[in-house]
Amino acid sequence: MDYRFAGFELDTDAFELRHDGHPVHVEPQVFELLAYLVENAHRVVPKEELVARIWPEGFISDTALTTRLASARRAIGDSGSAQRFIRTVHGRGIRFVGDVESRAPARSPEAAQLEQVVRFCHSADGTHIAFATLGSGQPLVKAPNWITHLGLDLESPVWGHWIREIASRRQLIRHDTRGSGMSDWNPVELTFERMVEDLEAVVDTLGLSGFPLIGLSQGGPIAIEYALRHPEKVSRLILHGAYGRGWRHRSPASREHGDIEFAMIRSGWGDPLSGFSVNFAADFVPGVQFERLQWLIDLQRQSATPENAHRIFDAIGDIDILGRCSELRVPTLVLHAAEDRQVPYEEGVLLAANIPNATFVRLDSANHITLEDEPTWEVWRRAFWEFLGQE
Repeated sequence: MDYRFAGFELDTDAFELRHDGHPVHVEPQVFELLAYLVENAHRVVPKEELVARIWPEGFISDTALTTRLASARRAIGDSGSAQRFIRTVHGRGIRFVGDVESRAPARSPEAAQLEQVVRFCHSADGTHIAFATLGSGQPLVKAPNWITHLGLDLESPVWGHWIREIASRRQLIRHDTRGSGMSDWNPVELTFERMVEDLEAVVDTLGLSGFPLIGLSQGGPIAIEYALRHPEKVSRLILHGAYGRGWRHRSPASREHGDIEFAMIRSGWGDPLSGFSVNFAADFVPGVQFERLQWLIDLQRQSATPENAHRIFDAIGDIDILGRCSELRVPTLVLHAAEDRQVPYEEGVLLAANIPNATFVRLDSANHITLEDEPTWEVWRRAFWEFLGQE
């Protein structure tokens, strides 16, 4: 839903606040708080209701709530003294008093048929993790890859078809990496270990067992580590464009390339005019129309700060679980593009060679993410569903 007031646009589907068409950065919890107040602009919302809605699984102090309200006010040019939009009604609660116009945004027919539910859970260290369920049927869990956003991914021209395809036959469960998307943007730790714990938290919150687990790119080692720790929960493992060792543990050329990207992320992240942003996005899907590259660049800008992107890239560079892959005892499918620029093809071959009885599928593509309009997509679909026994 789109809500508009005084030059601001609050898009709850895209999880974005804009002013005169320009994005306004707000932390996920602050956005949730602002959205709930705007959605309920017709009434005073008690503080207890706000806490129950935004922090359903934990306690938040009055000071913390006051801080979040102050951040919401600053984001829309308000203040505690002016209270042009967010008004405190002493003894009763909080009310949004601006004139609000609402309308449902246009959605693609495919996305409109899917009903997504977004929830939050606490990871082991207390970090809020946003996760979504989509579709129906037997559950299939997806580990988080590079940078995602639960509120934007369904409309993605790059990987929206993945989500819609899987959710057409299964209940797809996925979550945003800590420090990005709709998950907490201020985690104390942003490490591989914590990422695995986040996946554990989502699975435990939903009480799942006996499910297939898919890992794309960095989601691959996260999924592998989870399967090693919880073999009784994972029925099958699907790895696409994945690896067992991060960029710091590969060839000298990969390390050099990674070092350059690592140094440039802080200055070029999400800037549509930056040559780095265009080249970085093009490494995922080389040769596609600029519209798709622009979507990836915009996703980066909307889903993570330069500092958090830098921290995530640092964490995945240190991953090295290749030596433990021989301990896996779950049926595994490994798919990898032959000319992948993000994760070299050799890393996918090496990964499959170290997993007992893994099935390997070579994809004739240069795209890290298999696109819907390339012939390889049908190869991917067939291999995916045959492996799950549903083709």
